[in-house]
Amino acid sequence: MDVKLETVSQVRRRLTFTIPASTVAAAFAATTQRFAAKTRVPGFRPGKAPASMIERMHGTEIRRAVLDKLLQDHVFKAIQAAEVHAASRPEIESVGELRRDLELPVTCSVEVMPELHPTGYEGAELSVPAVVADEADLDEALEHKCRERGENAPVEGGMEAGDEVTVDYALVPQGEHTGTPVVAEARRFIVGPGHVPAVVDEAVRGATAEETIERTVTITEDGHGLAAGTEVALKVTVREGQRLAIPKLDDAFAVDVGATDLAALRAKTQADLAAEAERRTLELRRKAAVDHLLAHNPVEVPRAIVDHVVDEQLGRMFGNLSEQQVRQLAGPLQQLRGQFAATARGELRHNLLIQALATDANVEVTDADLDARLEQFVAEDPEHADAIRRRYASEDGRDGLKNRVRAEKAMDLLVNAAKVTTSETQNLRQAREAEANARNAPEPAQPAHVHGPDCDHDHDEDDDAPVGHAVL
Repeated sequence: MDVKLETVSQVRRRLTFTIPASTVAAAFAATTQRFAAKTRVPGFRPGKAPASMIERMHGTEIRRAVLDKLLQDHVFKAIQAAEVHAASRPEIESVGELRRDLELPVTCSVEVMPELHPTGYEGAELSVPAVVADEADLDEALEHKCRERGENAPVEGGMEAGDEVTVDYALVPQGEHTGTPVVAEARRFIVGPGHVPAVVDEAVRGATAEETIERTVTITEDGHGLAAGTEVALKVTVREGQRLAIPKLDDAFAVDVGATDLAALRAKTQADLAAEAERRTLELRRKAAVDHLLAHNPVEVPRAIVDHVVDEQLGRMFGNLSEQQVRQLAGPLQQLRGQFAATARGELRHNLLIQALATDANVEVTDADLDARLEQFVAEDPEHADAIRRRYASEDGRDGLKNRVRAEKAMDLLVNAAKVTTSETQNLRQAREAEANARNAPEPAQPAHVHGPDCDHDHDEDDDAPVGHAVL
């Protein structure tokens, strides 16, 4: 089959070919005969009526059946003949005039995975923060270890900030102030701002277990169903209070958590923090190198692949919804689909580019590499060592780990090829806060989009697409 192949974009190929007139004629004959066998025509035995009569009776249906048959038989043959590895089902862009005695020109298009050969990373100038573990990080980590070993005990005396208390309280609007009373029973909270109305929190501080506080107060801020300035009768009964008794950081504590003495515990904790700082520095360098690579190597992603990823995500989240529930949630689901698609497209661009880099650089992963990475996982989370080893013992788990290590090696290749300078030094607390802020930051606004035949998202007007732009 003679097929003209055209590259429309990184991810779309257009194929133009012609179905011979003899093939078209044969399809008409076979289809007409099939209709004749099922059509009763007065004066003729089944299947013996003239073809011209059958075509007059079922012309539209015969032409549709002939076209469907020809396209089904020849579009995929054309894709194979052109040696195109399709990533989506083909779309028919145009079809010539369908006549029994004419050849039939067809133009279709199909999505493919992009052929990528990353460039522009050699000598890339990157300015990246460096993360170090300082004394403040060490003190915080040791304090955290002590708090983890702490035990709650009944509070003797007045309640303080940080204590966990259980109270009953009521706030009843007075005089000209209207509103619904705020009542709570056995309300457990940590003494401190924001958990309960401020007037309740203030009343609890200094109170003892079984004490009841009654007074008239003025609400100072909106919230909890009451407006600022509302005068209320306050009644708070403290049922109980628990205070965390934190063990002293000394040699005895160090022995209790598995160290020989406090000096050894400090050294082990410092080493763990230094390893975390080194890992975070490497992650920041990898991210900067990959961001630079993406900026200098635009990557298109097949819409079909994005849709597949989004369908899987929505299926995991809403797979148990009934058809009625899906219809009721059509708007929110469509919005969520758009958000998922944007995220999936970004992740796929990253993965495709790193995979292409690994292929071009002949990055290999040995069994020793996999074993070393697995032991690193275990060292980072020793309490779940058995579960981690089971996860990566299967063939799928091993393959997933191999892909991960291969990607990490490719990213390290980027870092090693770049010129990296330190923009600033952060301690671990600053680095963790920066990571959390970046994770919670809103997605950047996308530039205005100009609709075109190759854009990779849904259009409201797609329902009005011309007949013939059909997906097989």
